[in-house]
Formats: sequence, structure tokens, C-alpha cells
Amino acid sequence: MIHVRCPAPCAALTAGVAEQTWRPMRARSGRVSRAWRRSDIGLSWCRRAESDPGRGVTARPVHHPARGRTTVPAVPDLASALRCLEAFADDAVAEVSDRSPAMAPFDHAIFHCVLTPARVSPAASAHCRDHEQGLPSVTNEVRIACWNIEHNGRGRSGGEDHRDLARDILASIEPHIVLRQELTGAWDRGKADLYAEANRLGGLVPFMPAPREGRSKNPVGVMVDPSLFLIDGYFEHDLPWKPICNPRVRLKGCSKSLDLASAHLCHYDPDLRATEARRLTTLADHGRSALVGMDANSYPHQTALESVALPDWDTVEDRIHFQHRTIERAGRRVSDTRPDEILSGGNPVFTDLGLHAGTILGQPGALTATASLKRNDQGPSQRIDRMYCTPDLAPALLAFDVLATDEVREVSDHALLVAHFDLDVLRQVLTPAR
Repeated sequence: MIHVRCPAPCAALTAGVAEQTWRPMRARSGRVSRAWRRSDIGLSWCRRAESDPGRGVTARPVHHPARGRTTVPAVPDLASALRCLEAFADDAVAEVSDRSPAMAPFDHAIFHCVLTPARVSPAASAHCRDHEQGLPSVTNEVRIACWNIEHNGRGRSGGEDHRDLARDILASIEPHIVLRQELTGAWDRGKADLYAEANRLGGLVPFMPAPREGRSKNPVGVMVDPSLFLIDGYFEHDLPWKPICNPRVRLKGCSKSLDLASAHLCHYDPDLRATEARRLTTLADHGRSALVGMDANSYPHQTALESVALPDWDTVEDRIHFQHRTIERAGRRVSDTRPDEILSGGNPVFTDLGLHAGTILGQPGALTATASLKRNDQGPSQRIDRMYCTPDLAPALLAFDVLATDEVREVSDHALLVAHFDLDVLRQVLTPAR
């Protein structure tokens, strides 16, 4: 299945581009305009296997029931859909506000198109059937965001304040779970920043470990939607640099729990990163289901499948970075891929969601580099922010987005990751047969 979300769909599709990112736009008020939210106006172009590839090319805008808006009249074919989209999705209207009359006919519509054949997972097949029946899948998906917000929106110097913008960007996704890194200062003043973010996201239940004396002041955290999940427990894995935040939740109506974890692997010690990765494997012990999001501060190991080559260390200016991010193998210093090897190599404990989406679901954008979005003295940006799940959850994955918009770059040096899961398939996985 292919998800396409792009502000210029005609150019993207005619050029044969399989996936681009739907950019959240800021209105003149400086806030993210609701009219441009992915969950309200997006493109989910579903590829479905057809015995006759020339048939079944349809496109129809679908009513968003949660918004109570009128359905936009259906369009008969792909060409009509693209002409319709051009009326509002061009870069020329990037500054339009959510009250603009020009947006009114299209506000809160979702366009669904069936294209030509492709490999599809069971979850993707079900997703396509929903589209064909006119059901908006956005109401039947679980969205999980993972984001390292640089020093919690305060910037590295502490003199900036992008907290409101960061919360607006996250809120525009309407996440059910948020896996956060660098909650700098969020423990202060009775955890006021932590609760402010959770409340801005619709009243999520927040978790974070207390900062430890003499260790990192940039803790991790997890936020969970209580309307969808029950909380079964909370664990902190106390490691030498940063604890791992590990709530155990249960999807309502399901019998099997799901371990969630946010981690930020040590930035300066490859051996400690390997220890942290091994600790994360314990979440999947005894047949448990688990989902992890992290800033891995290290590299994916299946380099032939990646869209970005590993750093050429002879050209990297920052020599401290070289010491932090390389290990010795066969007498040579090479990029540290050990955490990814431990988590998803060999007989894998976890599935790398970005790699799964990029290779199995045919979404190359899922393999986009995530950091650094600002520095250029540490080599080209790399896919160091990753999400993993136990293999039982992988068939439920619908899409994986790497968002590095202008607004995201204003807030952080890391891209925002969003994993979309099919809610029905998750329920099946987390309701084992007796």
C-alpha cells in the first residue's frame, strides 16, 4: 500500500514519486492551520491488486464524521481528483487560514484513490476495502508519534521558546501515543511543562522518570490516550546515563498488554548504547508485545536498504562526534550500528518500522534521514531516530511518516516520526485466541 500526502500531488504523481510528506502549514496567526492537518486533508492513495489493472481507478472525497462537515461531491476518476486537488493544494495557498472561503469546499475532506497493483499486507488490504466502502480510515487508526524536541523547545542555549509551536505540531497529528525525548525542564515546577504538553494533546496521560543527580538533564517520556488505552503498569529502567520510560498499557477490550518505551541512547558511549539496546530487548521477553521509539544516536545496520549512506568519517569535521559514533571492527573505526543489530538483526527481537514501511509497504519516504536537521559538521543527516515493534504488531502498520517541515526544523534538530496502525488489526493481535 502506498500513502501519498503532498502539497503538489499532480507533479509528484506524474513524476512517479511514490510518497511525499503532507506539510502542516502555519496560518498568519503563527499557529498550525487546522485546514492543513494531515488527518483532515490528506491523500491516502491505496494501491490494490486487480486482475485488470485498467479497472477500478476511482477517487472520492469522504466525509469526516468527527467534524460534522458536508461530504464533498464525489469525483469520477483520478484525473478529476487531481484537478480538484489543484484548487486548494498548491503551494500558492500555503498562507491560507482555516477560515478562508477558498478552503471551505474542501475543509476536512479526505481523498481516497485506488491505483494499480502492488504487494499489500493483510492490514493494507483491509485498509483498501475500507476506502472502497467509503469509510475514512483516519478514524480507525492508531497514531503513534516519536519526537526528540531539542531541549524541549527551548533550544540548546535556553534562550528560545518554541514550546507552543511544538505542541501545535504534535496536536495537529492527533496522536494516541507520544514517545518523547529531551523533556528538558519538564520535571520543574511540579512537572508543569509535562502536563501542559499532555493537556494540549487532548488530555493524554503523561509519564516521565525523575532526572537523576549527576546524569543527563534531558529525560524521556511517554504520553497515552486514556480514551483508547488502560494503564496496567509503569516501569523505569535505570541505566547509567538516561532511564528508559516504560508504561504498560492495554487497548480497551483486549486481553494482552502492550509495553511502550521511549529511549534516548547515550550520545557519547557506544558500549553503553549496546547495553541500553539489550535492556530494551527485555520488553519483548516471555512473548510480550512491545513498541519502542528512540533517538538511537547510532545507525541502521542494513545499509544496502537505506536511502542515505553512512558517514564518510574522513570528511567529518567534528572529531568528538567521530569518537562518539564509531566503533572498532577488524582494526578499523566504523559507524556504530550495534544497537540496531541487537534490536532487529539476525533472528530479530523487533521490527524496524521505518525499514518495514520502506521495503514491505513500498513507502520510500519512511527511510528519510531524521537528524541533524541543523548541523553540517557531523556529516550528512542520518536515520538515527527510529521506532521498533515486536514482529506480531508489524502487520498492523499502515504508514510511517518522517516529517521535517519548516515548522519542525524551527523547533528541533530532529524530524518527527509518526506511525499509523490499523486499530482492528491491533485488536486482533492483542486479543490472542484461547
